[in-house]
Amino acid sequence: MARVVVVALLVMSLIANVYLLYSRLGPDAKPPHVASIGPRASAPQAPVLAPRPAVPLRSYALLERRALEQRLADTEAELDKYLPLRLKFERAQRSPETEARARKILDTIFGALSLVPHSYDVECHDSCCKLDVLDSDISRSEWMQQVQTNFAFHGWEFSPDGTYTSLPDPAESARGELISAIVHAYPDSAAIAACAKQFSSTTTAIHVTLDSSHRLTATLDPSFAGTPAGACVRAAMDALLRSVEVPREVQTLDDLPLPFPMPM
Repeated sequence: MARVVVVALLVMSLIANVYLLYSRLGPDAKPPHVASIGPRASAPQAPVLAPRPAVPLRSYALLERRALEQRLADTEAELDKYLPLRLKFERAQRSPETEARARKILDTIFGALSLVPHSYDVECHDSCCKLDVLDSDISRSEWMQQVQTNFAFHGWEFSPDGTYTSLPDPAESARGELISAIVHAYPDSAAIAACAKQFSSTTTAIHVTLDSSHRLTATLDPSFAGTPAGACVRAAMDALLRSVEVPREVQTLDDLPLPFPMPM
């Protein structure tokens, strides 16, 4: 309900700004008249002329117009945050570049789910994409889980009108792919599972970052790192992170915590 109210207020603000801009600066509008007041004239003195304004009167109107247009742009940008992905998709222009990046990611996802060469289709407008799954043999719950756990995409919208998502800029999307690769590889690691089985009473967190050499590193709590369990996890994580390719677009990776042992 709060979101509906916010959107309604933004729409009302947008309409008010448009009306204000039209009423003040429409095709028939004229610059405001500015009356200059000089000193009170006496009979023997010549009339005193008011000094010419330093800025032409029309410039005041132009400045006001720019300010109003900026307010309109700011309101539209704020309103756009609350639009459904479907509406953002419909309002934007088609982007072959975004489609190419989306297909590269989706080819990997659907390549593991289907043997059909053309199992999906995607169309992107600006940063918003519409996904159509063409292979009816793929379980809907399965492909939905796979796309939602790939952090290269930001948000998913599933509705009778279609499936929509957002693909951020290349650097942010590549960072999401890297996080997805680590998060998916971690629970599948046999070495990590062996450490968890051997040291079942140990509970801690593993922190993954990207160092200055562009390599993934795992940091353990000092009190845990010096234990046999810590040595086991250290060796397993080093091997796991060496197997994960870091995209060249990714220059930083914030602390990524991984629970140990992995929750079942």
